[in-house]
Amino acid sequence: MRAVGLGRFVMVAVLALSSGLTSGCAAVFRSSAPPVQFESDPDGAQIFLKEVPQGQPTPAVIQVPRAGTTYVAVTKPGYADHRSVVKKSKNGAWLTWDILTCAIPVLLCIPLIADGASGAWNNVERVHHAKLEPLGPGGPNYGARLPPGMPVGAGASPSASSNTAPPRPEMSESERKATARAAFLEGVELADKGDCTHAIGRFEIAQRLFDAPTHLQHLADCQVSVGKLIEAQENYETLAHANLSPQAPDAFKQAQESGRQSLAALRQRIPTMRIQINPSPSTLRNLVVQINGKVMPTDLIGIARPVNPGTYRVVTQATGYKTTQREIVLVEGDTKTLEVQLTR
Repeated sequence: MRAVGLGRFVMVAVLALSSGLTSGCAAVFRSSAPPVQFESDPDGAQIFLKEVPQGQPTPAVIQVPRAGTTYVAVTKPGYADHRSVVKKSKNGAWLTWDILTCAIPVLLCIPLIADGASGAWNNVERVHHAKLEPLGPGGPNYGARLPPGMPVGAGASPSASSNTAPPRPEMSESERKATARAAFLEGVELADKGDCTHAIGRFEIAQRLFDAPTHLQHLADCQVSVGKLIEAQENYETLAHANLSPQAPDAFKQAQESGRQSLAALRQRIPTMRIQINPSPSTLRNLVVQINGKVMPTDLIGIARPVNPGTYRVVTQATGYKTTQREIVLVEGDTKTLEVQLTR
C-alpha cells in the first residue's frame, strides 16, 4: 500500500513538474491575457489593439496579452486619434521565485526561460484611459483617418470614413447589415417627422455597423439641422473624400455628390470665435481659460476658431489677477473677437 501511495505521489509530482517546465511557473498560475478596462473621454470611441479593431466601443473590457508591446489606438469621429501602449511592468515576486528555483538540476531553469519568453512576469495595467482632443478645420491632425485594415462597406476604400466601426464579433455580416438598415430607416422616419435630435443616434448606429455614404449624408444633414455644424462638416468631409468604386450603388454616388454640395454651402455658415487676452498671455503665470466649463489650450488664444453657433461663457484666471467672466453669442456666419481685459 505504501508503494502504491508513493507511486501516485511521484506521478503527481512529475506531472506538476512537467507542466511547470513546459509553460513556466508564473504562467501556470497567472492568466496569459488579463482583462483591461478601456475608457475614453468622451465615451463611445472605437478601440484598436495592434491595428486590429475590437468589437465594442468604450467603455469596454478586453483581454490583453502579458507578452510583448500592445499598441492602442482609440478613435472617434471629430476627435484626434489617441495612440499609446498598454502599460506593463515586471512582477518582482514571480521573477525572484523563478530565479531561486533555477538550480541544479539545470532542468529547473526551464520555467525561468519560459516565463521570460511568455511575459508571465508582467503586470498589466487594469484601466487604460484615453483623453480625446476635439478636431476642427485647420487644427492638428484634422482629417485624420482610422488605422489601416479597418473594414468598410461596399464601394469604399479602407481610409474612406473615420466613422466606420469594426464588425461586432457576436453578429454575422448579414445581421450587421440588416440591423444597420433597420437603424437607418428608423432615423429617416424620425428625421422626416422633424426629430433630428433622436435621428442622429440612429444614423450613428447604422454607420458604426456598416459604412455607407447614405448613412453619413443623413447623419450630417441632421447635425446641421440641430446646429452641430462642426460635426456635420467633419462627416461631409469624410463623405466627399470617400473613394467609391465604379461598382458602388447609385445611391452611394448620389449621397456623395449631395454631401460635396452641402459641404461647400456649410463652410460659409460656420462661425468663428477669437479670444484675445490683455496683458499678453506670455507675461501671465498659471493662465487658465475655460469655455463653457472646458479648459481651452492657451496656444489657441488669438486664433480664430471655428465653433458651433451658440452662447459661450468664457472664464479667465491668472496668478495675481481677478477672475474674469464674459459671454459671447455667435450665430451662423459670425466672425467675432472677444477681448478679455484682466485686472489686478
